[in-house]
Amino acid sequence: MFQIDVQAEASARINADSLKTLQVRNGGGAMAPLGALADIRTVAGPSLISLYNLYPASRGDDHREHGARL
Repeated sequence: MFQIDVQAEASARINADSLKTLQVRNGGGAMAPLGALADIRTVAGPSLISLYNLYPASRGDDHREHGARL
């Protein structure tokens, strides 16, 4: 699974059904509705998933004093 970013007028991305009609290029280069190429639905999940080289990652913060060593 990969994230894609779609740019469109606000009216074209107001809900999942309107996204399905958005025209994109298919593998053959022809225009097709996004709904014919992808399953678009609303699901519950985390607001942010961190990845490093496409692998799940977690964020860590270092709060040591300047010059301190581990």
